[in-house]
Amino acid sequence: MERESVVLEVEVQHEGSIYRASYFVEGETIHANVGGRMLIAPLAMKPAADTVKSLLSGHLLQQSRRIRHSGLWERLKTRNVAH
Repeated sequence: MERESVVLEVEVQHEGSIYRASYFVEGETIHANVGGRMLIAPLAMKPAADTVKSLLSGHLLQQSRRIRHSGLWERLKTRNVAH
């Protein structure tokens, strides 16, 4: 049984840093603040904290990928301008 209307926090370690997300459960819905965005997810068979950790981990992986790809695009632009 999840505690309703109580704001809780989870932590995830990613690339040597610790990141946090806060969340609360209302009815059968999880409301999570992940990376400054409010996300809503259904309450599943696993604990809400696990769901929020998964959402936070996914957010961090997506941000890392975007940063890596932005550097790649900048290098490609520079290379194409030189030709």
